[in-house]
Amino acid sequence: MRDPPIYWTDPLRAEFEVMIESCSKSEDHFEITINTDCLRPAGGGQASDRAILRVGETVGRVIDTIEANDQVVLICDTQFKIGDHAVLTIDIDWRKRMMQHHTAEHLFAGQIIKTVEGARLGYIWIDGEHGTVDLDDVELTFEQVFAAEREVQRAISEDLEVITEIHTAGDLGPDVRAREGITKKHEMIRTVKIPGYDASACSGTHVRRTGEIGFFKVIDVHHSDTGTRVEFLAGQRAMFFVTKIFNLAFTRKYEYPFEMEQLGAILDKGKRAIDGRTALVKTISTILTDRTISEEVNGILLRCYYLEGMETRDLKPLIKQLRSDRREVRLFFIPGMKSNLTLWTNELPGPAKSIIHKAVEGFGGRGGGSDRVYTGGFTDVERPRDLFERIIEDIKSQLKNL
Repeated sequence: MRDPPIYWTDPLRAEFEVMIESCSKSEDHFEITINTDCLRPAGGGQASDRAILRVGETVGRVIDTIEANDQVVLICDTQFKIGDHAVLTIDIDWRKRMMQHHTAEHLFAGQIIKTVEGARLGYIWIDGEHGTVDLDDVELTFEQVFAAEREVQRAISEDLEVITEIHTAGDLGPDVRAREGITKKHEMIRTVKIPGYDASACSGTHVRRTGEIGFFKVIDVHHSDTGTRVEFLAGQRAMFFVTKIFNLAFTRKYEYPFEMEQLGAILDKGKRAIDGRTALVKTISTILTDRTISEEVNGILLRCYYLEGMETRDLKPLIKQLRSDRREVRLFFIPGMKSNLTLWTNELPGPAKSIIHKAVEGFGGRGGGSDRVYTGGFTDVERPRDLFERIIEDIKSQLKNL
């Protein structure tokens, strides 16, 4: 069994003296191999290392690292000579962030697979900016995602040792999560274990203790036909993100007074306002364009309005401004689980109540009013449109008898 790559055993070593074994031009870059296995190529769901190569005054950026023909190939923007002795300096900040994200992914995915029946690990991508993990065959609820998030944070607070071991392919234990076919592809299998949380076969870079992750935060959840994709941040990037969002809400509490604990209720209210405005615009558009909103019953003009998104308090001043030079009835209905209606009449022989009160009480509502205006309300209305139509039919019956 050949020696494992250095980043498996010493992931925080940043500088190496290496020799250039080959260098060939390919399009707008150079492909270089070196004699030391210290850079991790992209693969297994993790981005590659970044580094700087120096030979004397010549400095080249290693912008990617790939594996080709069982060799690690450095993608560099500068040409070097075969046999050159170089100093290779790894971008250790980039690697540390990948280590944080990758270890956090193990904790999170392991928790979901352990607690959500049928969950299966799919696509993952880890780099120094963020992490992505797909949990296939399940549509995770926010409660399940946040429960797993809390477990990751608990593991971080416990500062557990992250144990790495190297096995031959045949020695992989049954308690280790592993991709199908991995033992056929590799003669050496590296396992990463976090006691009490997860054990996985993985070739990526990881922190040595869970406390080094620092902080973990899920930042997005997407559902699709195949399962659930979760986006997350770890370390300082997670803390900066949470701080930014908190401060944004914090400064708004002085412009629009609320307590931070009320933020959910404030957002719900804003969502209702947006939905209400959308419904009201739709209603107004219908009123302006639909010529069939009125009909004549027994010589009396009947107009009926289904006013989604409107508030009763906004309707009252409009009612006071109504004028007509003929016998007329107008029904204004505001739908919802609590539905309200107002009936306005003009030049009818009796009070507005005589036309609608029986219908309101018959359908489980309550109301009252003056000679010309009647207001009523209903609670626990599951199908307001049906109630609206039934009230209209009852009003028509009353008008026919006048």
